[in-house]
Amino acid sequence: MKGDVAFDTKIMSRSTDIDSRPIRVLMVGKFYPPQYVGGIEYSLQETASGLARSGLDVDVVVSSRDGHSSTEEIDGVTVHRVKRISNIGSVPISLHYPLKLRQMLKEKHYDVVHLHYPYAIGELSCLFNKINAKLVITYHMNSEYTKLLKKPLIPFMNGLLRKADHIIVSSDNLLNSAKHLNNYRDKCTVIPLSVKDEWFEAPSLEAVAALKTEYGPFVFFAGRLFKTKGARILIEAVRNLDCNLVLAGEGPELESLKSLADNLDISDRVFFVGSQEKKRLKEFYNASEIFCLPSISNQESFGLVLLEAMAAGKPVISTELGTGTTYINQHGETGLVVKPEDVDMLEDAIRRLMADEVYRLKLGRNALKRADEIFREDVVLGHIIELYKS
Repeated sequence: MKGDVAFDTKIMSRSTDIDSRPIRVLMVGKFYPPQYVGGIEYSLQETASGLARSGLDVDVVVSSRDGHSSTEEIDGVTVHRVKRISNIGSVPISLHYPLKLRQMLKEKHYDVVHLHYPYAIGELSCLFNKINAKLVITYHMNSEYTKLLKKPLIPFMNGLLRKADHIIVSSDNLLNSAKHLNNYRDKCTVIPLSVKDEWFEAPSLEAVAALKTEYGPFVFFAGRLFKTKGARILIEAVRNLDCNLVLAGEGPELESLKSLADNLDISDRVFFVGSQEKKRLKEFYNASEIFCLPSISNQESFGLVLLEAMAAGKPVISTELGTGTTYINQHGETGLVVKPEDVDMLEDAIRRLMADEVYRLKLGRNALKRADEIFREDVVLGHIIELYKS
């Protein structure tokens, strides 16, 4: 496995190739915000827009959520959305996708084609199209799509990995758990996901003070309300604690989580505030005492919300999933790590941090330092650009 790529941050304003034109990058993915916002989609957008701000010429090809093809420019990135005909599970199926990719490859000489795995149609399109450019794959998570598709796709996945020049994984933990990558470790480089500068900037003191007054000392959670996020475990964990819980997000578990809080007779201490814009979300991070991401599935391959909370100087509690969550949050240094679905262990971790202000503030300072030194956007983009150039 290759180590982190050395770089000079001064390259950020002059990221060009040897003939002095901008590096041309084609990002290949599943969806692109604002049509759909998930962890991988958010990461794709942040990487693409960050590279565009750094002077690269960036195009993106993805599937459309509304069934219509379109092209638009978003934050300096040209986004091509290709119409789909149906879905198999969560995988959008588009017969036009490989044809669109072929057309783009013919019309423009790209220096890098950067595929964001997993998306079966994107992967097959890259495998069966001729790519006269460096092929980079970001391996976001260990996904097998559906049981029906798993075995038929494995030979194609291996063919694609053989074709790749570089494979990016977001943490050593993910690399070690990714069986697909065992035979391709010489191509792998660990480059984490990033957190933008705006998350480090202090929000309105008045707004933060107002939240503290409204909610008192509280534990904060932000994310989609799916079963895999473990919000149910978190609600059960605060049952016997002298603190409040604020959950930001929407999802299919919302009503059942509200019922759980009612059944536990703590609905007066558990607040559901819905999805929040970045500005307001940052205020919640800063007003909280602790941020907790109690995910119970390794589909939580990284945990960007942990970075956002750490950029606000907050200690975080996460679960040991064998993924990037523990790469971000180092137990006893930036926060605490607990077993997934262990209510008692999570309760003890929250109690410990809430009871010891000195320890809590120390972990928060360490969290901020780690986020700044390792995960800040310009640091991570520098690694990616140097990988493109290598």
